[in-house]
Amino acid sequence: GILTGVVATAGATILWLRLRRSLQLIALYGTTFATLAALVELTAEGFEPTDPNVTAIVFWVFGVLWALAADRALLHPLRTGVVVGTLTAIIAPYAIATVRFDLSQTTITLAAVWSFATSAIALTFGDVRGDRAVQGIAIAGIIVGAGVIVGNNVSDSNTATIIALVVGLALLGAALVAARVSKPVSRPPTVVPPTLPPGPPPAP
Repeated sequence: GILTGVVATAGATILWLRLRRSLQLIALYGTTFATLAALVELTAEGFEPTDPNVTAIVFWVFGVLWALAADRALLHPLRTGVVVGTLTAIIAPYAIATVRFDLSQTTITLAAVWSFATSAIALTFGDVRGDRAVQGIAIAGIIVGAGVIVGNNVSDSNTATIIALVVGLALLGAALVAARVSKPVSRPPTVVPPTLPPGPPPAP
């Protein structure tokens, strides 16, 4: 799996370097993600499944780094890269709730709060950058995260549930406040403009 992923990623990289469009970037993302997933499998022991906590952390870091690389004009097209990375970072926390069969409410709540916090940060980031696509994904992540937290825990009304809900709402409020007070920041230019030649010397 690792060898296949490396070869596929190399091929996708060549295609993307020759034609930097959304389809080529998505192919590069997919092959890189598959290779990373194969590498994560090495952390499992014997015939045991991979630790979902490790999977969630690795995929979350990958999504964040991918989005930041696109935002800094290291990946093109910029918007496609940022959107794909943001979506990965928001979904990745739920990996901790996909492998275990004895899921507790604490595990599900942790995944939802983690995704909720990531969505809140992405919402602020999208507002600062003026990227409506990122804002839309972040809002969807906030709605899903809040729904999971409320639906999974509010019926029990224990202290941990109330704290988790309050923290989530506080993160959302902080994100909205930061989005209002922040000023849009332009991305770095993808092409450096040519330098104008010096003008003629002044007449004596």
